[in-house]
Amino acid sequence: MQKIQQIFSKLKQVFFLLAEKIRRRPVLVALVILIYVLFNNVWTYQAAFFWSLFFLFLILNLDNRILIFYGLLFLFLAPFYSIFKQPLAVQRFSDYAYYFLFMAVFLQLIAYMREKLVNFWKIRNQRYEKNS
Repeated sequence: MQKIQQIFSKLKQVFFLLAEKIRRRPVLVALVILIYVLFNNVWTYQAAFFWSLFFLFLILNLDNRILIFYGLLFLFLAPFYSIFKQPLAVQRFSDYAYYFLFMAVFLQLIAYMREKLVNFWKIRNQRYEKNS
């Protein structure tokens, strides 16, 4: 019971953190909504949803482990639907797992590049200050 309370407490913290990030950057969230509307007119609602989710995580700098969790959840659920002979659900869950995991890896690479770039500029500025 205590473990469940810890999990819900952690989820509550994540949602409050997300709400705080959205409250601090309403223009960027509006931009993501605009991206969703534009992509929904060009492609399917699923493509629009995943692109908007990608840009939301990119702009708000959210934790990529959320996407990994959902990707692994869909990957875990796919075989159970295969047992119950529902090939369309298996295909859809496999696609969703791929999308979530791909987004998580790509966003992790972007975060890594951001960190390297920030460290590069910090070192460069320190060297410049020493030489001045």
